[in-house]
Amino acid sequence: MNANSYYGISKNMFQKEVEAEQLYQSSSYKEGMNRLEYLKEVKGIGLVTGVTGVGKTTLMRGFAESLNKDKYNVIYISLTNSKSFEFLTIICQALRISLGDCYLSNIKRRIQEEIIKQKKEYGKETIIIIDNAEKLKKEILCDFDFLYEFHYDSEDYTSIVLCGEADITKELKKSTYESLRQRLVFTYHLQGLEREETKEYLKTRFELGGQSKMIYTDNAVNVLHNASHGIIRKLNTLVNLSMIVGYQLKKEQIDEEMVRVAVEESEL
Repeated sequence: MNANSYYGISKNMFQKEVEAEQLYQSSSYKEGMNRLEYLKEVKGIGLVTGVTGVGKTTLMRGFAESLNKDKYNVIYISLTNSKSFEFLTIICQALRISLGDCYLSNIKRRIQEEIIKQKKEYGKETIIIIDNAEKLKKEILCDFDFLYEFHYDSEDYTSIVLCGEADITKELKKSTYESLRQRLVFTYHLQGLEREETKEYLKTRFELGGQSKMIYTDNAVNVLHNASHGIIRKLNTLVNLSMIVGYQLKKEQIDEEMVRVAVEESEL
């Protein structure tokens, strides 16, 4: 027996690998999704920021999986420290473009041609989601216009979502990126859960795991919320740790003291 089975939970729902339809949609998540839906209609660039663990990638995943695959080509790029050529290669692979011995300028042209072809021949629009966008190198950001400027064609073919930590907002305020800023349709900062949302999140997670009872006291929920600041990744960690504490003590319900023990264990 482990902590999950002790508390009547058949599947741990406080982890990253959760099905899209089981994602918890907080008020901030829903607002972010509304902004993304608007971007899909008007085209251009959207910027989503938030602190580590707040659920930015989860929001991107929910948006991507909500799109009709017959109407949209979704290119998801999670950046590390990619250079311009590597960045373009990822887009080419997603669009199934053979690079051969192309020069950089030719690669950009072929990407544009394929995006136009997808739209005009197959009726599919291209949406590019760039996660960890704060890691975008200057050379890529400065050369970004080829993705939304198609010669003299007045039609827009792509929607681009930049998703990252707040550092990218500071970077984009520089005069170097004036052209890119003019294409921004929205800038949205994803927030953590409110206190009542934290309680609802716990309740829905437990129900999905097969437990209809709330195993945390109200005071324990308060401590969880205050310690995690509503950041889901932190909250999940504290829930898993506090359940282990409760299991070790053979308690039927987890109180604030057990959560405080979990908080202390999680701090470095």
